[in-house]
Amino acid sequence: MVINRTRSYCRHCQESHDATVEQNGTSIMFNVDCHKGEISSRISSDADIFLGLRKKHRRDLSKPPSYVVKKWYHLLEITDDCNFKCPICYANAGANPVKTFLSVETIVEKALLVKKSGGKAIMLAGGEPTLHEELPEIIRRIARMGLRAEIATNGLRIASDPDYVGILKRNGLNRVWLQLDTFNKDTHSKMRGNVFIEEKKVAAKRIASSGLRLGIINTITSLNICDIDSILEYCLKLAPALSFVVFNVASPRGRYELSVDTVVDRESVIKKLMSSKALGGVGSLDCFWPIPSFRPWGMEAHPDCSAIIYLLVNKRRNYPIDTIMNVDGFYKRLDNNAMNPNFFTMNIVPLYYAIRESKLSQIPKLLVYFFGALTGLGSSGMVPIAVDSFLGIDYQDEQRLARCANSHITEKGPISPCEYYYPETASSLFEKK
Repeated sequence: MVINRTRSYCRHCQESHDATVEQNGTSIMFNVDCHKGEISSRISSDADIFLGLRKKHRRDLSKPPSYVVKKWYHLLEITDDCNFKCPICYANAGANPVKTFLSVETIVEKALLVKKSGGKAIMLAGGEPTLHEELPEIIRRIARMGLRAEIATNGLRIASDPDYVGILKRNGLNRVWLQLDTFNKDTHSKMRGNVFIEEKKVAAKRIASSGLRLGIINTITSLNICDIDSILEYCLKLAPALSFVVFNVASPRGRYELSVDTVVDRESVIKKLMSSKALGGVGSLDCFWPIPSFRPWGMEAHPDCSAIIYLLVNKRRNYPIDTIMNVDGFYKRLDNNAMNPNFFTMNIVPLYYAIRESKLSQIPKLLVYFFGALTGLGSSGMVPIAVDSFLGIDYQDEQRLARCANSHITEKGPISPCEYYYPETASSLFEKK
């Protein structure tokens, strides 16, 4: 059964072809109609979850976005050097014998392009960005532009130098994204090539206690999918400093030295989260949502990219925001909004919608959680927990790429991460920019 039609760039003939998303029993397939023969990829093992999330999106995914989609997160690789050599490194960091470190001025030039495009945040990545000796100055220069400066790190330098995170904060760092996959030493060794687990715990606590916002990035394979609950149980105790948890489904790209059968899909992770004790046993898909569509934010992300549960966290219990707010009604209000972007429509209007869709007796409690989420202060917060997946080499859905809210900053301009890591597809969307 055909779910929707789209187009996809084909690596076999370097042309764009018609493609379909189809249901085949319990699976979802992506089929590219190449004149050299149809190319078929399984993109989901659970059609019910896949289609359930799409139903909450409500947009026609056979057509381009209905307004200009804005890039929200801009990733900038400031070095290809790394102090890890992870067997599952998506960026294949540390592979080049000659290490590259972008100059401060080059980074500032790229940041200016982000600023001019209306971007608000830059995530400094690598490789390992803390190996760049001028990182404090880079952060200071970016923060002076009015951009939020964030880093994605393995945490080793933060753990080994008790003063380092404070230095970064004083120079204007806003958030640290810490990679944390498992507490099992054998699994950590297979995925990351080391057993630096206690060091990661030290880094997480230092980030949280510094006043910086903490995001956790977890790469999921079949080796560590069983560890999701223990990771969540540990991380959620760091709220409200904890601002986000992301489970990225591993892609066999870059340096992926594990067997290909260790790759799992987004729906497998969602099913694990449904039974998670740390989440209060949500039990069903009802509390999982795609990224919302909202014109003032310039956001119409594709529902296949991410599934999110908005978790309210305090010292006593954790529970989905759905228990005190009608999230479906909130999404409908966002989706139907046709206002132009300004401070009022981008900030006050969503808060008004959230209040309108909340139980009257629960509004004070909701505001307390929102305050904790925005400031990192108090004992309560809201932690979005997202499950993200990437496109594959034979699965370059042009309508999904057109809705991407993230970009890598390259010499040719911003490009979706799903295109960035597949240069052999050199998608038509990128070439036309």
